[in-house]
Amino acid sequence: MGALPKTLSLVVALLHAGCFEPRTRVELVVIDQDINQNESATADSAIKALLGMPSVQMVICRRDGLYEVHGRDGKVHFRRVQRAEGYRYEVERQEGKNPIEHQDPRALPDLAAELAAGDNPLGTDYSQQDSGYSGPDDPRIFFLNEEKVSYPLAYERIAAMFDGEHVGDLVVEFTPWGWYPMGNHGGLDNVGAHGPLDIVSSRAPLIFAGKGAKKKQVIDGWATSVDIAPTVARAMGIATTFGVDHTGHYSDQVYFKWQDGEVLEQALDGEQPGHVLILVNDALTNSELMHQLAGARQLPTYRWLVEQGTLYRYGQIVNYPTNTFASHNTIGSSAWSGHHGLIDNWFYNRRTGERHDPLTQVFDTGKFLVDEVETLHEAVHRSFGNWDPEKNPLGNYTLSINGPSTRGADHAMLEGMQPIDWDQCPEPQGLKLPALDSTISQRAQAADNLALTIFAKAYLGTRTVDGRTVRCTHPPRYTIINLGLTDDVAHEMGPHSDGLRRAIVQCDQRQQVMFDVLRQAGVLDDTLIVFTSDHGQLLQDNKRNLDFVPVLRKAGIGFRATNAFIYLLTFDVSISPDRLSRGEPAQVELLVRDDDTREPVSGAKVTLTSGSAAASGETDAMGRVRLSFTPAADETTVTVKDHSSVEEEDRHSELSKTFR
Repeated sequence: MGALPKTLSLVVALLHAGCFEPRTRVELVVIDQDINQNESATADSAIKALLGMPSVQMVICRRDGLYEVHGRDGKVHFRRVQRAEGYRYEVERQEGKNPIEHQDPRALPDLAAELAAGDNPLGTDYSQQDSGYSGPDDPRIFFLNEEKVSYPLAYERIAAMFDGEHVGDLVVEFTPWGWYPMGNHGGLDNVGAHGPLDIVSSRAPLIFAGKGAKKKQVIDGWATSVDIAPTVARAMGIATTFGVDHTGHYSDQVYFKWQDGEVLEQALDGEQPGHVLILVNDALTNSELMHQLAGARQLPTYRWLVEQGTLYRYGQIVNYPTNTFASHNTIGSSAWSGHHGLIDNWFYNRRTGERHDPLTQVFDTGKFLVDEVETLHEAVHRSFGNWDPEKNPLGNYTLSINGPSTRGADHAMLEGMQPIDWDQCPEPQGLKLPALDSTISQRAQAADNLALTIFAKAYLGTRTVDGRTVRCTHPPRYTIINLGLTDDVAHEMGPHSDGLRRAIVQCDQRQQVMFDVLRQAGVLDDTLIVFTSDHGQLLQDNKRNLDFVPVLRKAGIGFRATNAFIYLLTFDVSISPDRLSRGEPAQVELLVRDDDTREPVSGAKVTLTSGSAAASGETDAMGRVRLSFTPAADETTVTVKDHSSVEEEDRHSELSKTFR
């Protein structure tokens, strides 16, 4: 089979499931996300230049069927091998130190361990961002030492990332303190970041509580983001379907069309909840939450979740890249982002030349998910039927509030899907939204209060129709809600700042409103609540992080970049005839195209050299040039470079290719 012309580079035809028998292996096909022959020399030059930066720790790519991780002190090449029992990862070769050898998910288990693993060598002070810091000696202003960081499930998550067609040719892994660019809020540089592979960015809290969850249980282990949706599906009684399982084989015993995760049986007690709520505190680190729960702070909703559920001591390992839009959709679909298609907050479409920015686009991002995956919204409707506000008002209603896991939802704020006119549905009486804390992000608090208002209306809202009081809708069967305050404050002030701790108190108050709404609606005792986050957050050292763009430009590398993804701009050159003989005159025709888009490159300067002989010309509008040439040696070198008028950001790397 050939590759599908979709964002997911997988050979799969689930609409014609009869073509595949259960336990048939899924064939994964590379389209453009590997380093090909035209890109190889440029990639090596770029890797060398990037690793010369103190804030770059690793550069990751895929080439010749192997995944490569390059570090300053060594590199490793590994492969993914599919066996009947699932994927295995084998080191093909290693030079020097394996940059991702340490993959322990239990590493740096708490805040004390994190603080002990970092330092502040330049005396960076973020008191301007948060007056609660005592100065550069404040232990919370620490920057993790890369030698003390682990990279949990690194082989699996790297390989899954490169299954996505729109991943970069090169992926930059910054040091834990060196993410760039940081952006800013209110004129001050952000100090917190996420996105990397490290354990702190990759670990999020995880609690299953309420109906269907085992109570007062702490599991001395960890789960993954892709395990959440199958566990919810098992608890709800969602029907199994035909699809791809976590071993990479077709199966008729999966809960989703593409299921990278497994059911966390140890968290469930066998009871079936009538409702499910996935509650996300964006960017809340597991270590900070556990630190707060170990202290004297009240935090009644967080403590209720622990009392009424199962907590994973080491949380859950999130999607890589550890960014919002990719990770939320992994939580809501059981597919790593390389499989569900929304590969990162920012990515580039090589074929169309478009840069996609879901993070700033915000609305209508569900379209980036590929047909081969299924969301929890869609699985609920597949199993329990659909909903329509007019024709089937008692059907199974699903709701996504302020979060990007939206496809298939009946109501999704970030998709602009609002079948209910909430303006015609007054705010329930007695709804007491928390007062805004003037010391932390006003914008995020306002967004979270709006989320609460919609949540309350969905569960309790009534309106008047023909003199009668009727409900705006019955309680949703499945809701996923994102409270973004913790992310905003961690970016602005730091993941362990006083501001972040006030944000946790604010989230606790908002969650209390939500729990009260569920109780008033009569469904709290019939609701499974999954509490988690989409990623962690790391403090960055703005005195040391650097932009890699000028470094690559200086090295003559042509590229486009979307934060940590680098897409190499290279030429593809066809030569006719493809063999030239010394002393024999020839009419040489060359076709120059963009290696990704396959579009012809006009105005490119093409030079042939062989010994003392040389000829040059420029390509026409069709990317062609004809040169009369007589080689003076056995080898001929063709050199191609863009016309000097090409803008720097569109310029290809110079190509030099020798043939006989």
